[in-house]
Amino acid sequence: MLSDDEHVTNLRSMLGEKGVLVGRDTAGYELGARFDKGLAAFVLRPASTAEVSTAVAYCVKNQIHIVAQGSNTGVVSGSTPDPSGQQAVLGHQ
Repeated sequence: MLSDDEHVTNLRSMLGEKGVLVGRDTAGYELGARFDKGLAAFVLRPASTAEVSTAVAYCVKNQIHIVAQGSNTGVVSGSTPDPSGQQAVLGHQ
């Protein structure tokens, strides 16, 4: 099993440096507009449909759960990661 750092390295080779956020850069993706708060392992920000496909395929292959996030309005309480720190957020640039 690969570490989060190894996943980040692999995903950045596919999506570029700006395509994967970690640490403090993930904060805006971990807090919903209403009350939800979670912790993301990392945030994926693909720049094209092909990159979305590549990132999702990588996560599926490596059993990384994905939380899809659009505008993060918090209306459905399903766009923020859980507190485990083991989910990836799939956002946009």
